[in-house]
Amino acid sequence: MNTYTFTKKIIYGLLGGCIISSLYIQNSDRCAKALTVEIQKIFKRDFKAHFLGELTTVSLFPAALTLKNVCVVPVDYTEKWDWKAEQIDVSFSLLSYFFTKKIGFEMNFYNPIIHSSMIDNQPSIKKHIDTYFTMSSIAVPLVPEKVHAYNAHILIRDKPRFQKCALFVDGSMIWKNEKMSGKLLCRDGIFSFHDEIFIKNIQGTVSFDTKKLYQKCLYPVTTTVSFKVPFLPQEKQTFVLNGEWDGYKGNCLGNNEDSSFIVKKALIMYQHKNILFDINAQCDCSLGAYFVGFNDAAQDFSGTATIALSGTPQAATGIMNIQSMGYNSYVCDKAELFFITDKKDMKGTVTFSHKNQRGNGNFVFDLFNQTGTCALQALTPWNVFKEWNLNPSLSHLACFVNEGNFLCEHEATITHKKTENCVHEKGEIKLFKNGLLDFKGIWSEKMYQGKMEFLPTIKPHFFSCKDKQGTTLFTVTGHYPDYTHFDARFSYKLLREAMSECFDYDIPGEGNIVCTGKVKKDSVKIAVHSQDITISVPETYNFISEINAEALCYYDPLSLDVTHVLLSLHKGMIQSKGMVFEWDDQGNLKTVNATLHFENCFLNVKKDFFALISGDIALKKQKDADFLLNGSVEIKKGQLKENPFSFQGQKKVTQGMMPSHLFENIPLNLSLKLFSHHPVHINTPFVTSQALLDLDIHNTLVAPLFSGSLKFNKGALHFPYKSLSIIHADIHFLPHQSYDPLIHIVARAMVKKYTITLSVTGSLETPHITLDSVPYLAEEQILALLFTGTVEDTLPGMVPVFVVHSLEKLLFGSNQYTDSSNSLLKDSLKKIRLVPRFSDQTGRGGIRGAIEIDVSNRLHAMIQKNFSLSEDTRFEVEYIISDDMSVKGIKDERGDIGGELEMRFKL
Repeated sequence: MNTYTFTKKIIYGLLGGCIISSLYIQNSDRCAKALTVEIQKIFKRDFKAHFLGELTTVSLFPAALTLKNVCVVPVDYTEKWDWKAEQIDVSFSLLSYFFTKKIGFEMNFYNPIIHSSMIDNQPSIKKHIDTYFTMSSIAVPLVPEKVHAYNAHILIRDKPRFQKCALFVDGSMIWKNEKMSGKLLCRDGIFSFHDEIFIKNIQGTVSFDTKKLYQKCLYPVTTTVSFKVPFLPQEKQTFVLNGEWDGYKGNCLGNNEDSSFIVKKALIMYQHKNILFDINAQCDCSLGAYFVGFNDAAQDFSGTATIALSGTPQAATGIMNIQSMGYNSYVCDKAELFFITDKKDMKGTVTFSHKNQRGNGNFVFDLFNQTGTCALQALTPWNVFKEWNLNPSLSHLACFVNEGNFLCEHEATITHKKTENCVHEKGEIKLFKNGLLDFKGIWSEKMYQGKMEFLPTIKPHFFSCKDKQGTTLFTVTGHYPDYTHFDARFSYKLLREAMSECFDYDIPGEGNIVCTGKVKKDSVKIAVHSQDITISVPETYNFISEINAEALCYYDPLSLDVTHVLLSLHKGMIQSKGMVFEWDDQGNLKTVNATLHFENCFLNVKKDFFALISGDIALKKQKDADFLLNGSVEIKKGQLKENPFSFQGQKKVTQGMMPSHLFENIPLNLSLKLFSHHPVHINTPFVTSQALLDLDIHNTLVAPLFSGSLKFNKGALHFPYKSLSIIHADIHFLPHQSYDPLIHIVARAMVKKYTITLSVTGSLETPHITLDSVPYLAEEQILALLFTGTVEDTLPGMVPVFVVHSLEKLLFGSNQYTDSSNSLLKDSLKKIRLVPRFSDQTGRGGIRGAIEIDVSNRLHAMIQKNFSLSEDTRFEVEYIISDDMSVKGIKDERGDIGGELEMRFKL
């Protein structure tokens, strides 16, 4: 055998032996078990971990291993981490040993599951992972080249803080020149707090390059990640963050979809096994309300909060500034929270202000046990409702939180700024995390208590209110077991006192109002009727004797649909077949559409205007518009006891049915028609007549404008001596001068032997009055005749001036002046008049006194005596035969008896 053949046989033998040995090793259970034991030793010695798993495949050409059902746990059980994998493929690069004296390897992990707790603010598994990457303590000269993870599940728990993070990732890492670079793709993930999911759908990429510094492994990271916060509205849920980390410090910026939350700065540093952070963010107050659990009411919050937070997870300091924070229509200009945290507690102070109103408080919150307290105090009087102010020295608010249950203790004294009415209240409210609300307290010496389901739907269980004598004022009883039906009953006394305290307006009445209701998910249906009720209708002296109504109230958005209302009055009836009220998110009345029909309703305005009225009116309001009251009102029967030519009389007729003081703070436009088909009777000391009314009322309730007329039919003007019959009279109202209408009056009568005519033209403020007589008399004589019954021209000069002034007061003054004039003049001088006379204006000839007596309309007598001379008394008797003829008998001072025949001819 030659040398070549022998060498060839040796090579083939060696190759065959290697192949046979390789096949033996790859298929030998004994070798697999021996290799498994060796792997376990390596893990225990170099990785400080126990290795469990099945070595299913061993390959020498190429060098590779396949492990299944792998489980690795730490030797020190206090480290609290482990990882598992369904399969691990490991391939070795033996050729690299000849160049680097190290064996390179590549690993593929399939469906790995990693569990780790948090220790010193780091995952406890981090030290174990660092060993894989650095290989500094491994006896076998191995160096990683590539690592791939497919469908990895990472679960990290921080039990002391009740936090959990779960991620589903795919990743790859590559080593080159003892440096590692890698990329992780997060497909999904969650972060929970107290078993409640706080963040979900975590997605994004993490890119990193590993480097060594002072024998430590650092992981510079660049990441872009998005996630959703499930308890926020859909348009606010998605957040996007971009950040970087160099191993010791990093920064992060981000925001959500609608920028209601913006992270302006998030600096993070790692020093001495601790994390330092400095965060500056901004968010809308509505978003903050979602964070603390006010989901249903969060949209009612307004304002912006700026947050500055710095420190460590064990001890942090923060300041929150809130601008224009509001809930519905309640607004606080500024609030500031200062707080500090340690491992267990958060405590701090709060200050708040609105205009010139200020308050402060303090709070403590146990982060682990979820318990806390908060106390608030006003420092200055605080306006809580229109004219009502909170007394700071007699008011406080204390809140307590215990594992999701909420307790609020409150005490307050509020005072009305104008009336100085004072109301004191004290009580407590308990809100349990199951949605049950329990409350009790005292309000203005009235005791109340109740229980109701608050979330997710309001369902009353019971409620009662009693006065200090123990008399029940209000009760609500829910029907067991679902409490979707309830009965309610309240005394009118409670409503009357509430109106008086809140609006300083008293509406007398008595009786009870009974309600039955049905609660649905989004609404409540109510039926109302009265029992033995009597309620005074403001400004009318009429009374409500019965109430029947049905309504449906919707919660979101808040609206009230009154489908039926029937008010039976002592005299008359008011009915509505539909009224709708809608409120906006801030609690302001947005739209109103209410119609009322009334029939034969009695009206009594301050005992001066009585009427039976009928008609239809509608109150309407559209969004961003003022209220509008339109309709028509008919006066079927009426009587006026105030002078219709006076300002007061006209105001009673035109505004008597509109109690403007109830709407003084509400802009109310008018479009009304006021008319009468049957005459309104006028019966005053100066005027008796009948009038037809036809008025249009526009503009606003505070400043109404009138157009139309008041036309008089028959009647008389009553002067102290003799009345004048109304021939023609009307009042015309013009829109630009509502209380200065145009006046036209013609009145005439036979006074003694004179035909007197009174004419008035012009307006109420600038009237033009003329007096005529046949036979002719001067105006002063006519006035003297109307007021005193005499036309003697010897009255002093000052008397006509007084009488002219009195005439204007009688025509355009109120009943107060007319009553006083009549009492002094008409009643005392109706039949007998004392008249002083002079011989001339200088008084020469002596002073005379006369007594005039009206025996009837046609027969008059006079007795005259001169007190300065010793003359006999003069007697005169006059009889008016007709309007144009009179006869007079005279006995003069000298005792002579004579007579006169007077005849008047019209040419």
